Amino acid sequence: MTYDHLKFAPDRPGDWFTRMLSKCLPPGQLFETMRSSWSVFYGLLSAFGKELRRVEENAYKALNESTPGLAVDVLADWEEELSMPPPCIEGLLTNDKRQIFCQEAHAFVCEYPTAKWFESYFARHNISVTINEDPVAPLPFRTGGSGAPAVTRVGSRLNSVAGVHKFSVSYSALLDADLKRFVKWQTLRLKPAHTSAEFIEV
Repeated sequence: MTYDHLKFAPDRPGDWFTRMLSKCLPPGQLFETMRSSWSVFYGLLSAFGKELRRVEENAYKALNESTPGLAVDVLADWEEELSMPPPCIEGLLTNDKRQIFCQEAHAFVCEYPTAKWFESYFARHNISVTINEDPVAPLPFRTGGSGAPAVTRVGSRLNSVAGVHKFSVSYSALLDADLKRFVKWQTLRLKPAHTSAEFIEV
């Protein structure tokens, strides 16, 4: 899984700027000669054209760096901004994995996690989890604010402590220790602030 489909890239030929500069020359036989690719003057124009091309490529690169899933030079800054886990910060994951985690965390800003959202999220990382909420507790309101879709959201049922919404996350006891930490860290980081998560190994 990559985010290359989001990437910005120049769609012009490499010598496009040089040819555009040559077209800015006045008409006449002398300048027609200068427009020839073998002329010394065209070589001079080519140097300027390459520099303009470099500026354009850097502009596209800056656009790509603004997307966490494509960032390279500022990937560490994205990780710090999004409070990514130690394996990311300490460089224990590949750049591709770090980009994916950052992009998902960034996308979460525009999303609100339902139980199904959490289960799908971990499924994309080949981890099977089950989200359970208290089936007998009352459901006094929908979480997520006004205008939110009328669906049951994670932790939307009250538990025995007034005002605290609780849900459980079940996963296999055979999971690798790092994956268990990943499940706990991501759940605690992404869950709504007014909810409480319980982790159960089965």
